[in-house]
Amino acid sequence: MTRKLTDAETVPIMLAAGLTPLVPYPGANEPWLCACDRCNKEVTPRYSDIRKGQGGCSVCGKGADLAIVSEVMARADLKPLESYPGNRYPWLCRHNKCGRVVTPRYDTIQQGGGGCPFCASYEYKSNKPGRVYLIRFDNHPDFPRGVIKVGAAGSKTRRLKQWQQLGWTLLEVFHFDDGEVPPKVERAVLKWLHDDLGLKSCLSAADLGGLRGYTETISVADLTQAGVSVDDVRKKVKRLVKKQSGQFTARVTTTSA
Repeated sequence: MTRKLTDAETVPIMLAAGLTPLVPYPGANEPWLCACDRCNKEVTPRYSDIRKGQGGCSVCGKGADLAIVSEVMARADLKPLESYPGNRYPWLCRHNKCGRVVTPRYDTIQQGGGGCPFCASYEYKSNKPGRVYLIRFDNHPDFPRGVIKVGAAGSKTRRLKQWQQLGWTLLEVFHFDDGEVPPKVERAVLKWLHDDLGLKSCLSAADLGGLRGYTETISVADLTQAGVSVDDVRKKVKRLVKKQSGQFTARVTTTSA
């Protein structure tokens, strides 16, 4: 069992990031009510995000390690044209690859999102057969109860094999001749998780070994707190599959929840 850190261990880290905790330490991945020393606004950063070098204040950007910020933007081929505005605000930049001026948010870039809408490309092709999958990862140190992810992939891609190589386990895979169905199912599942249940994604792009899809990850602990089990998610996916398509051409179940 992972040991919960103490206030004595965590508060100094927050103070060093320019954040004064207003309540006791809630856990590494829980919102922590703090006051920003720069703008005096109340904010709710996560301790785990501060440890990763993210800014703690979405209003003024206080707490961000600007050296890390610069490195992340450089890796994304983005050249900032103004001072860092905060991790959740549009940042005027130039995309080095195409030369266009764009306004990405740093938190999107930091977690693997694309910075230039003009150069964005997506490998999923809705005019070809596709798959909906539900996978699980049980070896992340910050989420000892596990993490699940729902996604859509083309039937000919190596995406599922890549997830397995990173240690993820397949729970459900549904195959469709109609490639327009998988994204619809994926969006419906994510709407239920994020909007209806109020759950947030728990991993970053760094946790996914360079693969896309961090916004589709949910911790099992958060599911449990919302009164939902992994088996409930599996059933939800199956219901949405039937609702969107009427039937599916194949199904693979590789493990139980």
